[in-house]
Amino acid sequence: MARPITLLASDASAHTGNHGVMAVVSGSSFVLVKTQDKSAPVTVNTDALAAHAHAQPIRALAFSPDGQFLATTGEDKILKVWATADGKQVSERVLEKRAVEVCVTPDNATVVVADKHGDAWAYPLRLQSGTTSTKPGDDGKIIAGHVSMVTACKLVANGTRLLTADRDEKVRVSRYPASFVVEGWLLSHSQFVAHIAPIGASETVATAGGDDWVGLWDWRSATLLARGDLRGSLGLDAAPAATKEESTTTAAAPKIAVRALVSHTDHIAAVVEGLDRVVVFRGATSGTLDLDRVVTVPAAIGQVLTAAYDAAGRLWLGGVGGLCVVDPKTHAVTAVPVSAGFGADAEVPVIADIYQYETLRKSLDFDEFGEEIGGGADAGGDEAAEEAKRAAVASKRKRQKAAKAEAKAAAKAAKEVNATATAPAATAADGDASPKAKRARI
Repeated sequence: MARPITLLASDASAHTGNHGVMAVVSGSSFVLVKTQDKSAPVTVNTDALAAHAHAQPIRALAFSPDGQFLATTGEDKILKVWATADGKQVSERVLEKRAVEVCVTPDNATVVVADKHGDAWAYPLRLQSGTTSTKPGDDGKIIAGHVSMVTACKLVANGTRLLTADRDEKVRVSRYPASFVVEGWLLSHSQFVAHIAPIGASETVATAGGDDWVGLWDWRSATLLARGDLRGSLGLDAAPAATKEESTTTAAAPKIAVRALVSHTDHIAAVVEGLDRVVVFRGATSGTLDLDRVVTVPAAIGQVLTAAYDAAGRLWLGGVGGLCVVDPKTHAVTAVPVSAGFGADAEVPVIADIYQYETLRKSLDFDEFGEEIGGGADAGGDEAAEEAKRAAVASKRKRQKAAKAEAKAAAKAAKEVNATATAPAATAADGDASPKAKRARI
């Protein structure tokens, strides 16, 4: 039975003979796959990994730079660290908020976690005592904060700089671990930034999210070097008019949300939400982004959900219907049978529960009470759910207006009652007073 592959993470380091390992996530479970032989990948210690599986879908994972450890976290707000050599769990702790991304420092001492509350946390990779803690935020400390939801974080420059992106269209460059020192901002996006992809060990990174382009940056000088056109590459321009009479109009172009962005040497691959195609750009190391090719996955794979490059430059793609690998030389796409590695008892993820990056988009449409109308789900999704959401917003707005009008009417009535009660006394006082006293009161 095919399983949706929801996340991939690659370890391209060489350690303990375990060169080339891919973490393959399906819902709340994952397996480690050796990538040396793409035709027959070998699952590593499935039983050990299954014994400590997450209770809810995994949303973020990352290898340590040397590949010795793998950090995972998900909807259950649990951060787990695993040893890749034997698959055993090194530590487990409860997070304060749900995380959106994790990364491990080069010295294997700290796990940096970005959460939906707008903060980046630093946790010791190992607990001070034991291997499990149920205290939220145990041993952790906030190292960076945004006023908006943090959507991505990456350590660059050998772990001396922290790049954090948010829903407010920007990327912040901070020192690490002194993250209160902000060195710059990457400020050309007009929609949310959901992904940061470092280009090797250089001072260049790629970014993407709700815009229809991928950005290539020199993060040290905060300079946008190039843009890779996603809309044109995928042929998603605005549709022409249906009739001659409508020739002066065009249909609205579909919105784009990038759900995965990965790099390898000179290439950058972008997965666009809802499609069975992946855009690959080249020229990253020379400061340009030229279209290299558009990869279309087999029909059985369906919508692409995630991507990762292995050490040999092969592009691994996970989709609704399974896993496949793209050969860097021939561009041939080969399916990888990995479903059996999860075991017969492993829960199969529900497609409707797969996280949608389009929900990060802000509608920029607010009602008179300052509340956002529609939100990110205005592009695609379930039409009935969208109609119900719009109706709920309208109903709430109607109740608020009615309550406001009622309060205003009550205040007016109370004012009239008070005026009526005090009017006779004032009249009597005026009648008894002399003209000079009246003028004094006035």
